Order: sequence, then C-alpha cells, then structure tokens
Amino acid sequence: MVVTAKDLRYSAGKIIKLAKSGKEITISYRGKDAAKIVPLKEASSPLASTSSSNTADIIAKTSGMWAQRDDLNDVDSFVRDLRRGRHAG
Repeated sequence: MVVTAKDLRYSAGKIIKLAKSGKEITISYRGKDAAKIVPLKEASSPLASTSSSNTADIIAKTSGMWAQRDDLNDVDSFVRDLRRGRHAG
C-alpha cells in the first residue's frame, strides 16, 4: 500500500492500525518513495521478552553503556538525588 506524506500527517492512526494488522505501507514524498512502515514482530522489542518488571533487568537489556551503573538499581532514589541538586545537604 502506498500513501503520501500528507495522508500520513492527517491519518496517522489509521495507517498505524493497518501496519499493526500486518500490511507494509510505503510513504511517498513529492511523488517518490521515501519511507516504509512495516509491522513489528512480537519478540523484536527487548522489553517484550522481559517476564519481570525488575528495573535492573530492563536497564540491562535496553541501556548499553548504562547497564553497569549500580546506582541505577533504585531509579526512584536516583531521580530524587538528581532533583535535590548539587549543593543540597
């Protein structure tokens, strides 16, 4: 299926539903093919295979260089410390 960039702008929801149903959609811009929207496979997401909601597991699967950070095991306390600021006691 081919849709124009204008169609995508005005009907993004419908086009995404079509992609979710398994159709490949080609986006044309100024008369030339510019992009393709394809349906995702279920296991392609690193979070899709995560059986637990353990934050450390999710960070290890998705964050690359951040995976070795021990201070991110408790995300809530990490964010709280960031918000507290550098000069807070």
